[in-house]
Amino acid sequence: MHPDPIDLARRLVQGRFPEALAVVLAGSTAAGRATTSSDLDIAVLVGDGGETCRETLRFEGRLAELFIHTRAGLGELFAANVASRRGVLQSMYATGLVLVDVGGEAGRARAQAEADLRNGPPALEPETVEMLTERQGERLPTWLDAVRKDDLPQPPHASRRD
Repeated sequence: MHPDPIDLARRLVQGRFPEALAVVLAGSTAAGRATTSSDLDIAVLVGDGGETCRETLRFEGRLAELFIHTRAGLGELFAANVASRRGVLQSMYATGLVLVDVGGEAGRARAQAEADLRNGPPALEPETVEMLTERQGERLPTWLDAVRKDDLPQPPHASRRD
């Protein structure tokens, strides 16, 4: 019998990070879709004397990805994710299962993550939009040449011309 992955995550963080301010279990385990081979995706908020880093390890036979942050480090990573138009870390904090919440730290991190996701990334500069549009325009004729009209999906009850 395999151990419950949520209990496994709790044991891992209690042993490795007894002073953690917040711990959030994310990914397939938090979503209830974990299989016996799923890893544990765990975000850990530590005090200001800690280090912001990422660590991969095996705990009781299960692979675990640890995303360890200080408050300042988490703020910097959230800002970098917004600037790069990614929200992976924000999604972890916004939708994950809170395992530890000392003094409301997980709640504050979740609120910031949700706000970032709700607000979305900043608008693209006009020059960037123009460049992306030009790149797509360069690819479009090549794509169109590669597709035959007969290969395109037909609406229901439509007949093909031979």
